[in-house]
Amino acid sequence: MEEYNGVFRIPCTVNGAKMKFIFDTGASSVCLSMAMAEYLYDNGYLDENDIIGSGSSSVADGRIVNHVEINIKDIEINGTHLYNVRAVVVEGQNAPLLMGQSAIQQLGAIEINGNMLTIKNGGQMDENKIDKLFQEAFQASDDQLYGVAIEKYSQLYALGRLSDYGKYLFAEAYYLNEEPLKAEQILKTIEDYSYFRKNQVDIYRLYAHVCISLEKYNDAISYFELSCQRIQKEKEKWLWNLRKIADCYFIMDNYSEAANYYRITANIFAEIHNVDIAYLQRDSKNRLKKKEKSYRCDEIDYVLYRLFLSNERSGAWSTDGFLLEVAAMARAGNKYATKLFNDAGLDPNSEAFR
Repeated sequence: MEEYNGVFRIPCTVNGAKMKFIFDTGASSVCLSMAMAEYLYDNGYLDENDIIGSGSSSVADGRIVNHVEINIKDIEINGTHLYNVRAVVVEGQNAPLLMGQSAIQQLGAIEINGNMLTIKNGGQMDENKIDKLFQEAFQASDDQLYGVAIEKYSQLYALGRLSDYGKYLFAEAYYLNEEPLKAEQILKTIEDYSYFRKNQVDIYRLYAHVCISLEKYNDAISYFELSCQRIQKEKEKWLWNLRKIADCYFIMDNYSEAANYYRITANIFAEIHNVDIAYLQRDSKNRLKKKEKSYRCDEIDYVLYRLFLSNERSGAWSTDGFLLEVAAMARAGNKYATKLFNDAGLDPNSEAFR
C-alpha cells in the first residue's frame, strides 16, 4: 500500500478504472466522492443500473451527510476480484475515497504489516463452505426465511459463484422479501437465457411480478406475454398471466384492453370446462338449471366482475346496465360485487336493482 499523509492507500481497479482508496477498516462501506462517481459514470465505468437508492451516513467528524448508494460490479486488488460491492457516493466533491468494510469483508483473512497488506485466501472460500452456503440458501428459501436466504446468496454472489439460475433464485428471494428493486438489479445481471429455456424455468414471469411491484406496468405486460408464449400448454399459469395483463391495463386506466384480456381469460376458463362465457355469467348469478354443474370459484368471480367493471368504465356498457348485472352477482355472493355496493352504500337487494 502507498503511504499518503499518514494513511495507507491501496491501488485497485473499479470496473476496470484504475484508482487508489484509503484502506479504512473503520468505514462501513466503500465511499466515493461525487466528482469521482461522475467521472466513472461519464466514462462508462458505472451506469444507471448500478444506482441502488439514497440515504444518509455519519462521517468521521460526526456529521450526517446525504449519499447515493451504488453497486460496484468488480473491484480488483492485485488479481483478487470482489464482486458486487456496496458503495456510497457522498455529496462533497472532495470526499476521500475509502475502502471500507463492504469490500474488506469480502477479502477474508488478511494481515497488515506496515504498508504491506497480505490477502491470505485471495478472497476465496473453500468448496465445502461454498456447498454449505448453497444448501443453507436453498433451505432458507424453502422455509420462507427470505432474509436469511438473501444473506447466503449475497456471499455466493460476491464470490462470483452464482450461476444464472442461482441469480434467478437470489432475485426471487429479494422479490419474496418485498425488495423488488434489488430483485430487478440481480435479474439484469443475467445475460444468457439458454438455461431457462432448456430447463423450462419461467424467468419472464418473475421479471413480470417484479415489474408490477415497481409499478412498471408496460414492462410487466411485455414479460407476461413472453411467459405466455412459453407456457401455453400450462393452462392455469397461462390464465394467471392473462389475468395479470388485464390487471395491468386496468391500473393504467386502459379499460378497453383490460376488458379484452378479462374476456379472453374467462373464455379460456370456460373452454377448459367445455362451456361458454354465457354459461359462466349465469353461474355467477346462481341462475344455472337444476342439472347444470357450477364452476364458480373466487378467480372466475373476480375476472367476471372486473370484465363488467371494465366494460362500464370504457363506455361499452351503461352504468345502469352494469349495476343491474353486478347487483345480481352480489346477491349470489360475489365478494367483489358485494364490496362495490357496500362501499357505495347501496343495497343490491332493493327493487331498483332487480
